[in-house]
Amino acid sequence: MLSREGLLRHGILYPTPVRANNHASVTSHFFGSDVAPFPNKLLNNFNPNAILAEGQATWDTIEKELLNHDVDTAMLSAEILFGMGRRDAFDAFIETLRAFADELHVVAYVRSPAEHFLSMKQQSLKHALPRRVPKEDADNRIMLGSYLDTEGIILHVHPFDRDRRLDGDIVTDFFTRHLSAAARDAIVRPDADENTSLSPEAMVILDELRTGTAPRKYAHYGRPSADYADLIQRLDGEIPRKTRPKYKPGIAQKIFDAKQDLDWLDATFGIRFERPAGDPAADNLTLDDLKTVRSLCYVNEDRYQQFWQILPPPEKARLRWIGRKLRNAFKHPLRAISNISKLLSRLVDRRPTKT
Repeated sequence: MLSREGLLRHGILYPTPVRANNHASVTSHFFGSDVAPFPNKLLNNFNPNAILAEGQATWDTIEKELLNHDVDTAMLSAEILFGMGRRDAFDAFIETLRAFADELHVVAYVRSPAEHFLSMKQQSLKHALPRRVPKEDADNRIMLGSYLDTEGIILHVHPFDRDRRLDGDIVTDFFTRHLSAAARDAIVRPDADENTSLSPEAMVILDELRTGTAPRKYAHYGRPSADYADLIQRLDGEIPRKTRPKYKPGIAQKIFDAKQDLDWLDATFGIRFERPAGDPAADNLTLDDLKTVRSLCYVNEDRYQQFWQILPPPEKARLRWIGRKLRNAFKHPLRAISNISKLLSRLVDRRPTKT
């Protein structure tokens, strides 16, 4: 998303990511392999040494570029850093960063609880993250409180709501508030939205594959959320009448009310979210009743059945998955051998066992 060279011309360094387009993998270097992003664990076959090595490589790259570039501003971007304030190594992490900067600014965007939960539910299904279920928590206060209480950190917190962002866009809002219009114009935007929303029907398919409640003939999909979510997402774009997920009446209020730090957000940062409407149909429901996509959202049953009709059998889907992995392996020639080795290791691990 970011044009690094364009930003450098404006005195802004965005260190080269080791994986994806952010710096999430650095967390294992400072906080241990257990807190690395789940996709990074998966791609490293849950090998702690490999996860730590990736974190070390990420920090080495960041440190080298911080030392080699004379810039006014350096940016690290990773949603997972939002939660690192509650970790034991947090103070050491901040001290390490402080050695490279005269000022440390932390920018966080917070979302209305019901919208945030539905978004995280989608992300967990698309990217093989641990299954998301609604719960009571005060995560905003716990996570932001550590940054707020740490001397030398300047904390900026903004609402994520589209109607409260400049031009309704998160990148425009961030660059205009915290950097410059010239730097904003140096950004190269992708041709398509990389964060495409899943339909509720696609969400149900992935949810059922993950929980083992899908039709039996699809049982050998292995890790469906990791390996085949992209296939289901492509099918989602081909099947007519795709819609965005929408809560059933009263469900959004149930999830909103489970968030226990909204008064603190209002008192501390002046951020207030409108409470969703209730509905008698949801009055007797508890959070334990809201674990599945079907319990949360409307589902078009005809469209849902179309998925099962056109979803390829597991053996054909596996061949497509292997082909895609091989193509991706050679996008970075220097890493191709390592990528193929990991791919073969995963294929061996996934061979069906005879009973």
